[in-house]
Amino acid sequence: MEDLGWSSYKKKRDAGSYLAFWRIQWFFSQVQSAVELQCKINGIKFKKVR
Repeated sequence: MEDLGWSSYKKKRDAGSYLAFWRIQWFFSQVQSAVELQCKINGIKFKKVR
């Protein structure tokens, strides 16, 4: 029988932390994309730093 333990229900707190982390990642990705677009429009050099 297949082990489906990984798919079991997690605590709301754990799920909330996971969603909050990705929400923050999405937000800063959107900010970075907007800054990059404005730099291209205004002829400013832009380089992503990781």
